[in-house]
Amino acid sequence: MQEKDLYIIIVSYLEGNIAEKDREYLLKWLANEENKKFFDEVKLTWELSKKAALPLTSDIEQEWQQFKVLRDNQYFSKNKIVNFHLLISRMLQAAAIFLAIFGIYYIYYTIIQRSDYESYNYSSNNKVLVIHLSDGSSVWLNKLSTIRYSSLYKKERNVKLVGEAYFEVTKDSARPFIIKAGTTQTRVLGTKFNLKAIPKCGLVELTVVEGKVQFANLKKRTLVLNGGEQGISMNESNSLIKKENTNVNVLSWKDSILIFHNQKVEKVITDIEHYFNIKILYPSDIATLTFTGEFAHPNLEGVISAFSLSFNLEYKIKDDKVYLTRK
Repeated sequence: MQEKDLYIIIVSYLEGNIAEKDREYLLKWLANEENKKFFDEVKLTWELSKKAALPLTSDIEQEWQQFKVLRDNQYFSKNKIVNFHLLISRMLQAAAIFLAIFGIYYIYYTIIQRSDYESYNYSSNNKVLVIHLSDGSSVWLNKLSTIRYSSLYKKERNVKLVGEAYFEVTKDSARPFIIKAGTTQTRVLGTKFNLKAIPKCGLVELTVVEGKVQFANLKKRTLVLNGGEQGISMNESNSLIKKENTNVNVLSWKDSILIFHNQKVEKVITDIEHYFNIKILYPSDIATLTFTGEFAHPNLEGVISAFSLSFNLEYKIKDDKVYLTRK
């Protein structure tokens, strides 16, 4: 029987679709020790190919033609079965090398590569949390805020923020630092800025302390902000507003200091509410009056007491609300 026919019979047997007459022939042929050795080598190659998910028998005729080219050009002297064994050995070596490379790739992809994108979540609860990212950047996470980022970064340094945070981003021109917050995306290369995206507020506020920042919303509207400038994105209208930052209390939560200098009461109340995460109810007729005061490491009762004294008010603190009333 010709070599091609033997090859087809053996593969058919291993695939489980051999004809009965070929099975009988194969069993008799296997009585010879040299034939049995050849059969075992083909079987081993077939099993390795299956484990490596290679379609070894998808087109037997094509495989046989390729096999003949290898045999005639390089590996075989015609009619010498020992050279056929040599080819099988070479095939086994190639299969082993493939499996080794496949194994290395699998380990790299599943262990190393996957860990590159392993995400970490941090929630600050009722205290300011300082986080040092793997690229050298630092984040101050305000109370009741959450940040999500990857342990290792590739082409981009991606972060997701809910709440408020101050960023000091390490410069890396090859890998932009991108923050998704609410309906906005902030893109920087290296700078310092404060980003506030509290869902109940209905807006996202970006204040640049140093450097240059690109600020965009879902409508692809974009602002470029420099140090001392502020960008505000209104969630409902998807509008973007750029203005000079005049709020000295933007970083009060980070620096533990509240400063008011001839500031309107309505703005003072807003800053106090934000700092302590409370709601303040007060007489509407004092909204346009001004207040001056400075509080280092402020506590709620101390601030409210000083404020009430300035306007001859009484106060009551209950749960997460402050009630200011006329005496």
